[in-house]
Amino acid sequence: MVKIERDHNLTAGLSGKLRFGLAEGVVAHSTGVLTGAGYGDSVERCKRVFTRDYINRAEAFPHAFVDHTGVWEIADLTRVSWCAKYTANQRYIQVELCEVDKKDFSVAYKNYVEYLAHCFFQCGRTPRQGDNMISHNFISTVLKWDENDHVDPVPYLERMGVTQNQLFNDVVKAYNAGGSLPTIQEKPSQSQSVDIKDGSIGIATVEYVEGYGIAVDNSRGQYLKTIPHNSVWKVFAELGDKLNLGADQWIDKKYAKYRRWQAVKNIAGAVNLYQEPNATDNNFLSKQINDETPYLIWGWKVTNNILYLDLGNNQWVKAEYFTIK
Repeated sequence: MVKIERDHNLTAGLSGKLRFGLAEGVVAHSTGVLTGAGYGDSVERCKRVFTRDYINRAEAFPHAFVDHTGVWEIADLTRVSWCAKYTANQRYIQVELCEVDKKDFSVAYKNYVEYLAHCFFQCGRTPRQGDNMISHNFISTVLKWDENDHVDPVPYLERMGVTQNQLFNDVVKAYNAGGSLPTIQEKPSQSQSVDIKDGSIGIATVEYVEGYGIAVDNSRGQYLKTIPHNSVWKVFAELGDKLNLGADQWIDKKYAKYRRWQAVKNIAGAVNLYQEPNATDNNFLSKQINDETPYLIWGWKVTNNILYLDLGNNQWVKAEYFTIK
């Protein structure tokens, strides 16, 4: 069971990019080229190297690093990272395997495979070798995107006795087995604010039976896959007794603990309510929010570069005055 330490604050706001819709798949990397550490690399070492200042100057970071101790996830999987040039960055999740010593490899590799399978669950895709499951090597040598020339993680894996095809096959096996339930440790954020510009309206935790999962169907009722008990998903739409997990993927609401995002006022003064997402005198409802009562969010819209939140019943507020949880 892989342990994930999330520290998304480290890269928040650096890329300025938000992937609209879910990632198409995952690119597998290893850290030899990225850090130059060679054997003996580790998540702990990457934490020392990849400070916020370094990331901003180098303009390079993946979504996550993996070693024998677990996963250090430093970027929201819905956002773009800087790890494989423009095309791959825009389309894929980027995951680095730390090039650990031989004695630590088997555990690090197991964590790597489990986390890659977890990423496919999180972006709602089924892994397909050479399509949405690729490596940096595959980009450079098969797809031959001119902007890439790295060949990781293949040389490192082969030194450890693992081929690229074996990696891909192991990820598919882990995915088909339902994925291992990760242990996730969130690093506290000062604001604990949620970014809703990915189109999400809330969050759902699967509540079923330990060791089992629930079905994900498309809108025609056709079975797509199974997601495990206690896995956590962003919700993009709510329709009757169904929840949408992105793309054409739906689950029964009765098998999930579902919570819509809520907005809580984060300034001392009153906040005006408007009948449209446009803060003009004509749209002012002569109503204000004075306390810190949580309000459900029903949508959002940008007008004149200002983000507004829909609190329902044609009531709009400026998002800058609220923390979204």
